[in-house]
Amino acid sequence: MFLLFLISYYRKITINYEYRQFYILKSFGFREGGNFSIAVDKSQNSFLYIGIANSREINYAAEVIQTQANLTCNVVQKYLNIKLSKILDLTDGPDTFTGVIPESSVYHALLGSCQEAFSKYDIEIEFINPTSYLDSRKIPCLYFRPISVVLFGSLILFWLVNWIFNFTLKNPLHMYLTVTFLITFLYIIIDTFALFHQHKSHLLTNLEKVSITFRCFHEILLLTAMIMAAKGWCIIIESIEPIEIFNGFFTSLLFSLPILILDTVPCSIYLQLALFITGFLGCFLYYNHLVESITQANSVVSAHLLLISQSGIDPETTPIHKKYEIFKTISNTVVWYFTMMMFRTVLFELLDMPFYIMTIIYDLATFALLSTTAWLFKLKSTTRNGYMMVGQNTDSVEFTLDDIERLNDDPELQRQATTPWHEGMPLPSQPRINRNSIPNNDNSDGQNNENHKTDKNETENKEEEKRNIDEITEI
Repeated sequence: MFLLFLISYYRKITINYEYRQFYILKSFGFREGGNFSIAVDKSQNSFLYIGIANSREINYAAEVIQTQANLTCNVVQKYLNIKLSKILDLTDGPDTFTGVIPESSVYHALLGSCQEAFSKYDIEIEFINPTSYLDSRKIPCLYFRPISVVLFGSLILFWLVNWIFNFTLKNPLHMYLTVTFLITFLYIIIDTFALFHQHKSHLLTNLEKVSITFRCFHEILLLTAMIMAAKGWCIIIESIEPIEIFNGFFTSLLFSLPILILDTVPCSIYLQLALFITGFLGCFLYYNHLVESITQANSVVSAHLLLISQSGIDPETTPIHKKYEIFKTISNTVVWYFTMMMFRTVLFELLDMPFYIMTIIYDLATFALLSTTAWLFKLKSTTRNGYMMVGQNTDSVEFTLDDIERLNDDPELQRQATTPWHEGMPLPSQPRINRNSIPNNDNSDGQNNENHKTDKNETENKEEEKRNIDEITEI
């Protein structure tokens, strides 16, 4: 999805530079037989050189422009040697340059004032291909985008049908994902309508603005959902702190917004670099937040599996073990999504890849992330109130993170759990995790105990830990 001037090249621009003689417009992909029209009005320049240059011609022209200044129009036309060019005489009023493209290629419009260091005029540009108002690099999207609509439509249909057969309003994460899926599908539909409208007409509509808005919403909602799922919302915890939601929203915005701007707004090379760095920073912060959340959630799962193992049940046969797979899949899928999006941005900004390739990569990456999410969090009769929140009651054991680390490292507590779990078999409750204590290495343990605890408190903590271990053993 790109701004209007990248889809249908019809623009009205005011050029107003005190110390700039030449101006190069954004490229446009023409097919053989395409038409162009550049009308100049309200000019303070007496003469204006206009050239419609292919890639080879514009690269040579850029070199000449950098080494020469205050060239006359005739000299410019001679040295630049652009086949499709004209010198407009604006002394008597507006003038227009029109023509037909002789061969398919990507063209740039070059405008230059003659013998004057300033450029002040209004231009109206219209580039049209033989069968479409679209840039030729965007035309393949007319064939691919309907496939995307079918794919995303099938996915949302699967999600809604699954919800109908397992209907509930008591699973907040599922409700949140449902909203996200619907907004994503609406974005695809609106953007497709905008594409086909600009295929037939250069008249402005609000579809492009609405499409950009929905894209922004769907990306932020989807990435925020991944953060909340990684924290174990509706998987191991029933509620999530507002500050955690805000952190997920902020890091998602920090990644999505720069990429959105790079896709939709023409930027200088310095602004492109700044936005790319900001997007990369957002990607790093988001993934760091995601991994930290998954690590904390896995500590709870690890403690729960330990309790199950101590009760004689093989933990790998229980639904609790599947939580590991959920968190692992979330992490891998988001890494793949980020990789594809950053790779796509690099291709677009540095290598000037065709627009349809950028659109295909975006749709495929988004569909892969949504499909994985839909499969992981589809409803079952046992997950209507939450995903795999098994064995919850008030009689649960409380652990610190230090306890979990020590218990997993203590071979004396490891039992050979051989009894496979079957549906209906009771499981120990999920333990409560006290996060006030964080895992430390041996050296830091001694230092922290010396700085923050008295000898008496150390003895009490050891006795409390022993009671926890005894309680596990009894289970």
